[in-house]
Amino acid sequence: MKERVGDRSSWAGGVLRRQLMPPDEVVAVLEAEDPEQIRRHLELHAERLHERLVEQLRMLSRLERLLVDEIDREADGSGVPVLSPMGMP
Repeated sequence: MKERVGDRSSWAGGVLRRQLMPPDEVVAVLEAEDPEQIRRHLELHAERLHERLVEQLRMLSRLERLLVDEIDREADGSGVPVLSPMGMP
């Protein structure tokens, strides 16, 4: 049975590291003996993942607008520069 727990911890640690959970929190989760402590760490990490996803979706939306606007400008011949996400052409 001990080997199965080790396998499960190894798998869980790999999942959390691939999700970019801070290393000290990975250790805290894997070493926790209190289920509530595990839940709190995973809830905090889930919130960070959600925030990261929202930011990535925002950047994707900005990228789409920039690329589509560029094509539209070329099509209508206006040549008006489009601003980058930083506000610069």
